[in-house]
Amino acid sequence: LIYQNRSLTVLNPTENHLTRAKTLNDIGITLQKLGRYKEALEHFNKSLVIRQELRFFTGETTTLLDLGDLFIKQKKIEEALTAINKALNLAIKIKAKPKISRAYKTLFEIYQDLEQYEKALEFHKKYHNVEKEISHDDIDKKLKYMKVLHELEKSKRESEMLHEELSL
Repeated sequence: LIYQNRSLTVLNPTENHLTRAKTLNDIGITLQKLGRYKEALEHFNKSLVIRQELRFFTGETTTLLDLGDLFIKQKKIEEALTAINKALNLAIKIKAKPKISRAYKTLFEIYQDLEQYEKALEFHKKYHNVEKEISHDDIDKKLKYMKVLHELEKSKRESEMLHEELSL
């Protein structure tokens, strides 16, 4: 927390607003872990304002999800649901699958704790579907990477053969 606050002091006069917003958010998470909820809320709100002004939707989604977690810790379920649903709508809009997944998982946990099992099951299914999509995306990326490596290796061998022919 001391180092995070020092970083924030250094960042205040600069123009790097994205870094400042992330640092504010990180401080909010640390304060939440320390049980200093009021201060955490202040830092999350400052981060949220910057991210909204910059229209940095991924960061805004993260802060909203972190706010939801804070409200859950404080047993403020209505506020938590509001923040998480805002985050979910924004994550869907920008197609941020990891954020969508996190929101669904949190909603599942809330409704499970509230013993609203039908809603809990609904969000549990949605969470697992998004997780499957993320896994498939990761596999596709790895396959594409392997294909590129194969093509590079093939080009390298062809280049070496051409070099040998030219030297002969």
